[in-house]
Amino acid sequence: MEKAIVFLVDDDEDDRMLISQSLLGLIDYLEIREVSNGFELLNLISSAELEKPSLILLDMNMPGLDGLAVLSSLKQDLDNRMIPVVMMSTSSDRSWLAKRTGLGLMLSLKSRLHLLNTNWQLRQ
Repeated sequence: MEKAIVFLVDDDEDDRMLISQSLLGLIDYLEIREVSNGFELLNLISSAELEKPSLILLDMNMPGLDGLAVLSSLKQDLDNRMIPVVMMSTSSDRSWLAKRTGLGLMLSLKSRLHLLNTNWQLRQ
């Protein structure tokens, strides 16, 4: 089976490691490419040399270019607008959810624990 490419975008290295390990422990046909910020993601995704990802897991709160700015940029680009995006945030401020309207956000997770709990429940 061909591996599905997932771009995991988070400025926190520990969070990237935790999420990667959780996903790879659950789904063996993933290739996770870790990206540390929004600028790096946009540069990677615009590269003609790389295969487009099947999914982008995107942290909301990152320095420089936050998740909403990255999402907006992706959705304005005709070549990338159809890539599904799941946005993650540990913030208790949910006002950003209203800003995502019209940006084509696939799903939002209010914490990384939702992802880990899903992994644990599926293994039971």
